[in-house]
Amino acid sequence: MNTKFMYNGIKHEGKLYKAWYSFGGNIESKTAISIQAKTYDGIPDIGLSIKNNTDVYTDYFEKDRTIVDVNHPQYKSILDAAIKKEVKNLEKYKKRNSGFVTEYVSRTIWNLQSKISEMQNLFNTI
Repeated sequence: MNTKFMYNGIKHEGKLYKAWYSFGGNIESKTAISIQAKTYDGIPDIGLSIKNNTDVYTDYFEKDRTIVDVNHPQYKSILDAAIKKEVKNLEKYKKRNSGFVTEYVSRTIWNLQSKISEMQNLFNTI
């Protein structure tokens, strides 16, 4: 099984399954990482417990999602991908708002930097 966690999704057997990473958004664990598929292709079957409540009879469709906790064997590589995504988000945000110096922009940049720092500290302790 050839799987690699990229900043923009999961690369499995040469195919990229685009996904979002969200760090610390889980009520049960502040260190858990949520992964949600960007498309209806879903998340590949690589040992993650995937949730999808799609019901075709009622015309209700969901995209795959999963929550990965610290105890998962691939957590560190998933965390690394999530850190790379947050760094890219920060760079993009700074570039888009370079001409605007407002309290909101400064606070958002500070929040992103704090989140990245928290994730990197966790990565170094694992």
